[in-house]
Amino acid sequence: MASSRQDAFQEGRGSVPGDETPQLEHEQSDPDAAQTLPDADPPDPSSRSRTRSSLACFMCQKKKIKCTGTFPCANCLRRNWSCRFDAEADGRRKANNRRTVQGLNEATEQLRRQRQMISGILAIIKAGDPDAIRGFIEQVNKTENLAEIAGFVQGEVERDENIHKAFEDVDWTSEAAQL
Repeated sequence: MASSRQDAFQEGRGSVPGDETPQLEHEQSDPDAAQTLPDADPPDPSSRSRTRSSLACFMCQKKKIKCTGTFPCANCLRRNWSCRFDAEADGRRKANNRRTVQGLNEATEQLRRQRQMISGILAIIKAGDPDAIRGFIEQVNKTENLAEIAGFVQGEVERDENIHKAFEDVDWTSEAAQL
């Protein structure tokens, strides 16, 4: 009997009949013990609700049947159809969100470059000598290529110390800049 008590203790079954050691109430009703039982089977995959696709493929849309949303979908596999999805049509897809973020980043970068160019133009007008202003006007009249004009403005800002200081003094946070 002593060996069965030791076995029961080692297995974690608590007290054995005839055991003099009283067991505390919280040890008997451990809520975590029920969760770690090996008898708990994972839920049957067929009992779970199907995952919803955010957009059906073209053929399922055309035939007005449910689409699994996988690529290729079950209907297209079964019927040997060409399974195609339009990722841009659905705003919930990650690829569409990624393109939106990329577009916003590109627009932000373009706005930053345009502000720098405007700041440079303002600096040339404010602090530049008449030759720099005349050179800027000639450059604008000579070409319609904005890259060349931006290069000229950047060169003037880097070349002339007064223009560079005026360039850094342009304030984009004031109310006038918030048009």
